[in-house]
Amino acid sequence: MKEPEMEKKEKLLEEGLELLTNEVMNLKLDHRADIDGLKLEIETLKLFLAQIYPDFHERFQTLREKARLEISPE
Repeated sequence: MKEPEMEKKEKLLEEGLELLTNEVMNLKLDHRADIDGLKLEIETLKLFLAQIYPDFHERFQTLREKARLEISPE
């Protein structure tokens, strides 16, 4: 291949890589925002349940430990 053609292909590859990198970064930001939203929802539910069930925190800790052992017994 001639050098100008190689340079053109290299430039196109670099531009494609840059576009893909930007897309990955945008997806990463979107996922972080979604995770933050889920964390807020979970904390809100925990606060709500604690108001209804005074022993919620103790029961929750026990259930979380049980679930952790069943899912990952390490």
